[in-house]
Amino acid sequence: MSSLRRYPWLFALAVFVVYYLFARLGVVFSSMPDSSLSLLWLPSGIGAAAVMLRGWRMLPAIWLASLLINTPAGLPDALMSQHWAALLAGVGAGAVDTFQSFAAAWLFQRLVGRPRFVAGYQVLRFSFWVAIPVSAVTVMLLVALSAALGFLPKTPETGMMGALSIWASFSLADIHGMLLIVPLALSWMGAYRERGALNPWLMVGMFGVLAVIILLGYTVLGGAVYLLIPMFMILALRAHVRGVSLFLTVSSITLTSLTVYGHSPFGGASHWAQLANLLLFVFASGVAALFVAAQQLELRSAKSMLEDQVAKRTLALREANQRLQALTRTDDLTSIPNRRHFMAATPPDNAEGVVMMLDIDYFKSINDRFGHQTGDDVLKAVASLGRQQVRSNDLFARTGGEEFACWLPEMTVAEAIPVAERLRQVIADAEFNLPERLSVTVSIGLSPFLHTLEDTMTAADAALYDAKRAGRNRVVVAGIPGGGKGAP
Repeated sequence: MSSLRRYPWLFALAVFVVYYLFARLGVVFSSMPDSSLSLLWLPSGIGAAAVMLRGWRMLPAIWLASLLINTPAGLPDALMSQHWAALLAGVGAGAVDTFQSFAAAWLFQRLVGRPRFVAGYQVLRFSFWVAIPVSAVTVMLLVALSAALGFLPKTPETGMMGALSIWASFSLADIHGMLLIVPLALSWMGAYRERGALNPWLMVGMFGVLAVIILLGYTVLGGAVYLLIPMFMILALRAHVRGVSLFLTVSSITLTSLTVYGHSPFGGASHWAQLANLLLFVFASGVAALFVAAQQLELRSAKSMLEDQVAKRTLALREANQRLQALTRTDDLTSIPNRRHFMAATPPDNAEGVVMMLDIDYFKSINDRFGHQTGDDVLKAVASLGRQQVRSNDLFARTGGEEFACWLPEMTVAEAIPVAERLRQVIADAEFNLPERLSVTVSIGLSPFLHTLEDTMTAADAALYDAKRAGRNRVVVAGIPGGGKGAP
């Protein structure tokens, strides 16, 4: 299959061979015994599907195959010696068959869409707007050509009725071929692939039941053939267009072959009536089954698309919620956790650890002298230095204004004092981008974790203000008035 896709000439050669072989089979095995009319003309569907799949480059192969099949078969034995008539008949029939394939593909593209059946309306448009009118018009041209050359095929009727019988029979045979082959070819060879593999056991079971139904239909119970209708519906619901088209083709070929040999389960006083009943049954049941299968495929595609959209919307909503949560937990200016996050993330009551409260000294004067933009830069710098000086599992947050807090889990006050002193000294030694040289210092209060976080923060905050009153730029531990170190 990949070679056929890669080399167009190889695909054209395959179309020529398949077209010719099925045409010969149609002439030999599906022609009515009392005439040269074929009940099943699969080349009509083969040519149309080839042009739909590979474009106008398939037309020469179709014309040549039709020329070879129609030149000897289009003439009665009495005229076979007239080589010019045989050649003219072959050339004309080949032109008509080529035009039929081109017209079917052209109408399919404009009225149905891309070469695939993924919606019920496409099946109806193909059946009633493509297969029927194209077959009727092209067969009319073929009958006119045959009448002009004086060798219409044999029929029970003569004159105008005979010509009408030939036109109706050829049209039904061509419609028959298009209805079988085009869905089969597009579903198996087209670029579109139906989701879900074809269940082989389901198909094996269906073909087994088909054999039983046909055996009953041609022996003791002629009406058993109508049991094929629910089977078509089951396949339409379970096996998609691919399974329905395959089963429809096998069933139709079998029914047609047995009808040709006089074993038709359909009533009718003549072969012509049996032919009409057979083709009407295949057309009605085939169109209905293909419509349901395509409609099911459309529903599955819509469901899959809706599920994909829901999944994308859900993911987008989840990401938006995560961003929103991050925004509610992060300080916009300094990009470190805010007070809400600090209060929610700190361990529960009676935890072991230390709370450190930090406040920038004389921050209001910085804003007043240099503006709020400079003050914001100072806040960002202090936040960055604070985050760098604590451990990865410590929580350093901005709790409001120029005030910061840090939770030091599993640490004693004795261990926390060096941390606080190091942070205080790093900030005091840092160079801030200010309009004039100015040292930025902080005051820090420490408190071991008490019964609750609120109590601990209150104690650490009180120690912080003790540091402010003691001269700023120093660390004070709660419960030790004036205690701690700092700049003199």
